[in-house]
Amino acid sequence: MAPSRTAPWRAALRLARRDALRHRGVTALATAAVALVVGGTVAADALLLSSAASPGTFARMMLGDGAQARITWQTPGEVTQSPREDIVLAGSDSELDLSRAEYEDLLLDLLPPGSELVDAAAGPVRASSGGRATEDLTALESPTGGPLSGMFVPAWGRTPERPGEAAVGLGLARRLGLDEGTEMELVAGDGSSATVTVVGAYRATRHPAEAVLAPGTLLDTGEAVESPAASAVWFVLGDEPLTWGGVLDINAAGASAVSRAVVLDPPPDADVPLLAGQPTAAPPDSLVPYTGLVAGACLLACLVIGPAFAMRARRTEHTLALIAAQGGDARTLRRIVLCGALAVGAAGGVIGASLGAGGVWAVAAVLRSRGDAQYPELVLPATHTALFLALGVAVSVVAALPPALRAGRTDPAAVLAGRPPRPGARRRGRAALSALLFATGTALVAAAFALPRSDLFVPGALAASLGLLLWTPALVGALSGAAHRLPLVWRLALRDAGRNRERTTMAVAVVASASALLVAVAVTTASAVAFEGAEHRPRAAPDTVMVRFPDPVGDGEASEAASALTAHLPVHDPVPVLMADSPLWVHPLPDPEQPCPDWAVWPPVSIRTEPVPERVPLDSPDCAPMKQNGDRNRQEWWETEGGVNPLVDDGTLVRALGLPGAEEAARALAAGRVVVTRDLDLWADGNARVEFAWMRDGEVPDVPGAADAGRVLEVPATVVDWPSAQYELVVPPSVAREWGLAAATVGMAAGTTRAPAGAEVDRARAAVREATGADLFVERPYSSPRTRQMALVLGLAAVVAVGSSLVSVRLAAADSRRDAATLVAVGAGPGTGRALGAARSGVVAAAGVLLGAAAGTGIGAARVAAETYRAGFANPTWPLVVPWPLVSVCLAGVVAASVLLALVLTPVRLSARNGPDGHRPHPARTVTQSNANGVP
Repeated sequence: MAPSRTAPWRAALRLARRDALRHRGVTALATAAVALVVGGTVAADALLLSSAASPGTFARMMLGDGAQARITWQTPGEVTQSPREDIVLAGSDSELDLSRAEYEDLLLDLLPPGSELVDAAAGPVRASSGGRATEDLTALESPTGGPLSGMFVPAWGRTPERPGEAAVGLGLARRLGLDEGTEMELVAGDGSSATVTVVGAYRATRHPAEAVLAPGTLLDTGEAVESPAASAVWFVLGDEPLTWGGVLDINAAGASAVSRAVVLDPPPDADVPLLAGQPTAAPPDSLVPYTGLVAGACLLACLVIGPAFAMRARRTEHTLALIAAQGGDARTLRRIVLCGALAVGAAGGVIGASLGAGGVWAVAAVLRSRGDAQYPELVLPATHTALFLALGVAVSVVAALPPALRAGRTDPAAVLAGRPPRPGARRRGRAALSALLFATGTALVAAAFALPRSDLFVPGALAASLGLLLWTPALVGALSGAAHRLPLVWRLALRDAGRNRERTTMAVAVVASASALLVAVAVTTASAVAFEGAEHRPRAAPDTVMVRFPDPVGDGEASEAASALTAHLPVHDPVPVLMADSPLWVHPLPDPEQPCPDWAVWPPVSIRTEPVPERVPLDSPDCAPMKQNGDRNRQEWWETEGGVNPLVDDGTLVRALGLPGAEEAARALAAGRVVVTRDLDLWADGNARVEFAWMRDGEVPDVPGAADAGRVLEVPATVVDWPSAQYELVVPPSVAREWGLAAATVGMAAGTTRAPAGAEVDRARAAVREATGADLFVERPYSSPRTRQMALVLGLAAVVAVGSSLVSVRLAAADSRRDAATLVAVGAGPGTGRALGAARSGVVAAAGVLLGAAAGTGIGAARVAAETYRAGFANPTWPLVVPWPLVSVCLAGVVAASVLLALVLTPVRLSARNGPDGHRPHPARTVTQSNANGVP
């Protein structure tokens, strides 16, 4: 009878299972290592995919279940938009001479045959209820049933059906304490108001509307397509889809559109005017965006799983040697090791994938329950999960290959006698590989700068970082050399690390890889947030409270506003905001001898496909030097009849605003000098030229103050760099009187003793609005959705780093029981085991975070450099930001958590088992031996 081909594998599986059960602790740690890697990569992948709504979900949120498109009126001129309407550029000086009915006929001519229009309107509203009030919110007045069902899915209650009913987002409901049946007052942009009944709250959505009203409630454009209260919106119903060509036709008519067909099948960048000529982005189904994640997962898997299986193999060397001594051949030994690795990898992969998916689901569910639309749906493709699970299994098997091959070549007698192999050749090979990788990475980064090539930065940084991680033995040796100055336990831990350098190197590499991921994510995200925040124009220092009166007020109303502020907010010394009250626009003229600054060159540097010329004349058609062009501050501006005019201040207001350079500006105002806020407005002679301009159509009317139209005055000036267009010019009271300008109180400003809470601000806003009809704003630092993503990924990386550190330390502890027995034999105290475990964990974690911080900073900088050179030239708008305070806290937390957890999990007493044979020396049988000279 022929022998079965599966019999050897079945026997190997039985032996592997018995070996795993015999060494449960080491097997569990190796399984945990696989679970950490697979779970971390599955969670990171799900967070990445879930942060962007899928095409189907986005279409449902914008259009409901049955609408083909949504059209929004923008401007009489041509509109440029992105396919999802994320970006809309519109601007025109022309006027529309069509009524709403005539414009709808025009749209029907542009839409597919058989299309129908459902009327709606959108506009800003201010909501108040229960003594709290909000700033301007986006509201939509539209039907929500029939084909539009599914656009706003109720979390509780229902959607509005009759005039006077409203549904709100979960965030707004929690903010104002709204329940079903609660009344809420809404004020539209034209001052009209309505009291509505809240009938429901809808789940988190990417739709811009924060409140949905039933038709006929408040927002109405009348016979026009636009009114002070709202702009016209139409939903398109029908059987024929609206193609991208139809969207472009609608853009030419002055409106933007979201089309279901375009969302589900986006056009190529070359067909999108907004993106034409820009560096081509990878298609949505491309693997390019995920290559970095997969590459990082592979590297992390090798660094975490590899040491775990190397330690596991070391623990099983004695068992394999016994099998070999009893006649087991090399093939049988290899099968035992590989079968054990396959089983451990599969078990760890399944556990890790389950934990990663479950953790992300819980995070997304909690955020959605709070009305946060950062993760509107959980996207976790089965193919990705299977890929990462297979990665964990494959790396486990590959990591077990060297021990398997070594098991077949090792002399059983040497292993049973406890004679380890010489590691000299391995160390020399690692040093050579480290130097080669570092040199290759450096060369790639240098080539990326020289060519320039954005796709070479990250591969070069990864190669150099991996070479840096391979220098871990040198760092471990340096640390062990400094052990003599430390307390006993730390001295023992450092000397143990230096004596068992191979073991410590693998443990440090594990923590370093996870720390590098943490730092790289922090650097990349912080730089991206700074890039986005460059468009933020702060009006004051963070947490400064500002009030805007709808019309200039007297001292009595200003005093009432100040009393309301001090009653509800931690403010001190509210200061009135005085502005020149003139029908003319009083503004500084730029120096024509200066070139156009980069920020004023069109198109903006951030989207250019070629470098900005060295010198663009100020009068070039490509130069847009008006400061208002770059100010996208959402807060209402202080204005008088002529628009945003100069502030009149003796230095009190600028100090209250607290912007950088406030003291310099205050001193200049006290000295009688005007303050300009950009270098372009300070002429070479140190003076500014101030123009009085009539900015409306028609002749200048015969009203007080209008006679100065066209006058240009020269005045001494000081420049401070304030980005907001609100402060284009500040003049002292003496100069304002000299120019014949009256000053009107248009608002108030006040610093705070602490950051006011959101509920406090809403109550103060309601009080100020009730007392004077004014609006209240609090200056907050720029915030980006990326910040929350960064926090989640940093937390995930920290969990992987701490978990990896503990796994490595526990593996090292299992591998160093002989040392523990020696410490017991020489009389170590009962608590020494726990302290020594914590010290070992601290040494590994500290060395790992040092290397990881260096490697992660390099990788993050390379990612930023890739964005900087994405268009083929250096884009100066991309900054490199290393958030050292955040990074330091995270890395210190990794070290502290590793030490504390090791302190808790390490047994109090040291184990006295001397190696795998379980021999325990008896303290009463201590024998003193002497050498030939009789010396003990």
